Amino acid sequence: MSPAEFVFLIAAGVAGGLTGSIAGLASLATYPALLAVGLEPVSANVTNTVALVFTGQTALCHGSPTAAQTQTIEVAYPGVKVKCPKSAKAKGCKFKLKAVKKTGKGKKQKLKAQSAVARAKVKAGKSAIVSLKPTKKFAKKLATAKKVLVQQVVTIDGETTTKVSKLKIVQ
Repeated sequence: MSPAEFVFLIAAGVAGGLTGSIAGLASLATYPALLAVGLEPVSANVTNTVALVFTGQTALCHGSPTAAQTQTIEVAYPGVKVKCPKSAKAKGCKFKLKAVKKTGKGKKQKLKAQSAVARAKVKAGKSAIVSLKPTKKFAKKLATAKKVLVQQVVTIDGETTTKVSKLKIVQ
């Protein structure tokens, strides 16, 4: 390819880009230029089509109003149901829950957190579903689990109790 042909193709590419962005007529400038420098019609057509595919992709990404918008999505984590007894009176119950795993044996047994601490306030006599955000290592296992071992810290009328129990996943 001679330098003159190279410059000619660059100019045709710029003209094709301009006509393509304004009116979608990039082929009007680029296809004849490819034929003029000696490409066979089929090769020129394929080259032109491949170039237009990428032009369309870029226009789609940069020209769409939604491409410039940020959207917040809500992720639903598996949840467990907790209930506040009617005897809790007007203040209701405060729950702190976390999925745990027992490690060790006998007196050396400890609880290892498998999720972030989830908090909930529930009115007396009502129930709520509390989502448990798992750690990365526990996420796959929790996604398929039917029940989960949960440490519950419940405050009712200023009295706090802690218990560990298996709760059914409801969400």
